[in-house]
Amino acid sequence: MKRIERKSYLDWLIRWKDRQIISINFEDLSYVELTEAEKLYNHIIGRLCKSGRNYVFLDEIQHVRNFE
Repeated sequence: MKRIERKSYLDWLIRWKDRQIISINFEDLSYVELTEAEKLYNHIIGRLCKSGRNYVFLDEIQHVRNFE
């Protein structure tokens, strides 16, 4: 996807966001505490719904240390 298309798609998803969608943009300073892989993992696991599908969108994931 092109960058503008991906951004539009993420904006659309966020509009009908519920607990099953987790979207994190690591350029947003409100997520600065999640730039360590273990903290990010724990954050995501804590927000997952046990019933149904979960969608996780991680934008600019290269900012997370030890993500590989």
